[in-house]
Amino acid sequence: MKTVSSGKADTPTTWRGLTDRWLKVANETLIEAHRSEEFVEAQTGMLRAASDYRLRERALAESWCEAYHIPTRTEVDEIQRTVTELRRQIRLLQRQNASQLETHATPSSTRQPRAVAPKADRPIHS
Repeated sequence: MKTVSSGKADTPTTWRGLTDRWLKVANETLIEAHRSEEFVEAQTGMLRAASDYRLRERALAESWCEAYHIPTRTEVDEIQRTVTELRRQIRLLQRQNASQLETHATPSSTRQPRAVAPKADRPIHS
């Protein structure tokens, strides 16, 4: 481990110089500690414990929700996935419909007027 007074001839004469040197030593020490096997094992254990805790907490919350007839997080997530997928399908169908309308649309000047039967020939509905 290094120290601020590690025998260098260039002793800082200003607060800025002292701070820069202290930060350099602190960073080197942290990097050295983070690369140690002991730190890696401790971090791995902590992350594993945190993941286990979250899984158990979620299982407990889902049990509570089921007991009180409240949608669970899993059910809400599934609903959200379904809604998102349905929205995608609707957008796709709208695009397909719009492109079909554009390809089948005829200009209004070439349209033929609709034939209307004379009033006498129209059936009477009661």
